[in-house]
Amino acid sequence: MGLCRFHAYYAADRGVSIKTLIYQSFNLFPICFRPTIGLDTEGDWKLFSAFLTGRQVLRFIGPEFGNDASRGVARSDPWKVAMWDEVKSVIEANQSFVISSHVNPDGDSIGSALGVYDCLKALGKDAVVAMNDAIPDAYTWLDPDGDILAPASDADIARLGAADVVVVVDANGWDRLGRLRKPLEESAAAKVVIDHHPYSELITPVSVIDTKASSTAELVYDLIDSMGAPLTARAADALYTGILTDTVSFRFARSAPCAHIVAARLLSTGVDPSRVYDQIYNRNTGARTRLMGRALSDIRFTGCGRVAWLTVTRAMIEETGALSSDTSGFVDVTMTIAGIGIGIIFVEAKDGSVQISLRSRPEIDVNQVAVGLGGGGHKNAAGAVFDGTLEQAVKTVTAAAVAAL
Repeated sequence: MGLCRFHAYYAADRGVSIKTLIYQSFNLFPICFRPTIGLDTEGDWKLFSAFLTGRQVLRFIGPEFGNDASRGVARSDPWKVAMWDEVKSVIEANQSFVISSHVNPDGDSIGSALGVYDCLKALGKDAVVAMNDAIPDAYTWLDPDGDILAPASDADIARLGAADVVVVVDANGWDRLGRLRKPLEESAAAKVVIDHHPYSELITPVSVIDTKASSTAELVYDLIDSMGAPLTARAADALYTGILTDTVSFRFARSAPCAHIVAARLLSTGVDPSRVYDQIYNRNTGARTRLMGRALSDIRFTGCGRVAWLTVTRAMIEETGALSSDTSGFVDVTMTIAGIGIGIIFVEAKDGSVQISLRSRPEIDVNQVAVGLGGGGHKNAAGAVFDGTLEQAVKTVTAAAVAAL
């Protein structure tokens, strides 16, 4: 038996005991073997404790390594089909859907949203994708017909609450949706979450949250594959984009082969990796390039040279004719510097807040820094919004970063 991990699937009132699930359905070793099963986060253990106290929460298990490493490949995998049962039931029972994601959309949020959108449209459903912020230029090629409402207008947002279902991808908290939070959270629609970020609590019982997945796009591929739904050429490009960008060109694809397996399947459908890379990374505008130059020319260091940070002011954005979204990816440049453990970028937003992105080497956890600021993300890539001046943000966050080294 290969090593196993818990894939987050939560469903209300399934009526299946954890012992039955483990011993009869998957014939695994006793669940007391924590290193084997892989309960990694405090949230994992809280949810697992719910099993033992009889709460109506369910989490499915699937193979990760070895000869069984077929997640995202074999549609017949029983655990994989079960993982998506509740989501598929919601899709089959409803007609209209709103798909949304976190503020400042990136390749994974956009790719995942478009993957779900094309899947729903192929199934004859009505669907719309709405985002709080504009789509960065690096990803507009995925949406030539303007299917995504980004940024969604007030009039657009007012209509979203009438949908049958709200699907949140690449985020698992309402606070991550910006202006879309209130109308979507308070709507009578059924709620579905598909994500791979660490979580503290569930915003809906119909959630698939796999913190071991390389990206949400990897999970969306699983959903489409398990449903037997058509995979459009655009969806394949979008999902590949999500995996490529969230793994930083497969540098952080985790230890499991799942991301590479799914990527290979997407390539087999006709995705051109050179074209995708070129569209994302080799289409910088003059304004973005000027802004990057301004930011890099004033790079700062602290923590004995192990923390590097960039600042982008509103004046810099306006003077170069760039957009706030053009700063996407700037922080990654800090991690190309020898000896840097943590890289940070501070971007002044129009509302006076400061948007913060953090990156780190594999052994350093910047998610905890972001969580301390009210944000979150992954161990090596996280972010937050700071309510205060740029100077206050730099002082607070750099101190926390040095402490995290």
